[in-house]
Amino acid sequence: MALIKEFVSGDANIVLWKRSETAGELLSKITLTEAESKYYSQLNTEKRKCEWLAWHLLVKEFFNDHSIEITYNAEGAPITNNNSQISVSHGGELVGIVVARCACGIDIE
Repeated sequence: MALIKEFVSGDANIVLWKRSETAGELLSKITLTEAESKYYSQLNTEKRKCEWLAWHLLVKEFFNDHSIEITYNAEGAPITNNNSQISVSHGGELVGIVVARCACGIDIE
């Protein structure tokens, strides 16, 4: 994955990456929790696996912590075990995340 741009705005960080790896290559770069591994094993297509792995890897790389857990709040939005709110967007080879301490959103399409 190649970093395209990182923006810091107040309490939010936005990171954009360009993905070129296969699902297998991404999987070799990430440490998944047991729950993440279970979810990943249910994904059916290479495209969906790449998208899911890419944004999980990006979050873990952002925090420089592969043990960080990504779960979902009551509204279905991703959240980390350090209480950071996350919004994810992916389209084609681009993957973007915004990480904040409050509700946030990103759409790169």
